[in-house]
Amino acid sequence: MSHDFHARRPLLALACLWPWLVLAAEPPSGVFDADALWRGADAGLDLAACPSFGETRLTGLEQLVPIAVPVLAGGAVDASPLSGDCRGWIAAAPDYRVHLEDAGRRLELSFAPEVIDAAVILVVNRPDGRWSCSPAASDTVALQLDSAAAGQYDIWVGTPAPDTWLPGTLRLASPPALPAREAQR
Repeated sequence: MSHDFHARRPLLALACLWPWLVLAAEPPSGVFDADALWRGADAGLDLAACPSFGETRLTGLEQLVPIAVPVLAGGAVDASPLSGDCRGWIAAAPDYRVHLEDAGRRLELSFAPEVIDAAVILVVNRPDGRWSCSPAASDTVALQLDSAAAGQYDIWVGTPAPDTWLPGTLRLASPPALPAREAQR
């Protein structure tokens, strides 16, 4: 297992060293919100940094298999300038990155800290540059992006106070989008 991990690591590093290669291969669909993306840079986020806890590419049947990743939530960057819903502190580099290849699927994210009753938030930078945040800090947060566009999603897990670090598990799933009739229920 260790040998397999080290064999793949250089491939992941190449994507982090030259993110423009990934961006060139994954143009955002629809309108790109450059102002929203600049808010992240102005807030102190390093949008070109490699994610601290890994990345994955979700394709075809892989999208049906949920992923669980150990993550350390928290940081020293105030997330409030990103969006009105963002209230908390995150790391400068993304915690995790997802490359979603099939547009129109749901992207479901959740984080559960190992510490009981510890509040956390989720922050996501979408392929179009916009920011999505969990509605409020709580002990288990979830964020569902319906009809997610294909492309790169950078994910941060934060805490309500700066420089507070909480271990936990980030869960990702991308089940098929609900038919319009089921989505309205």
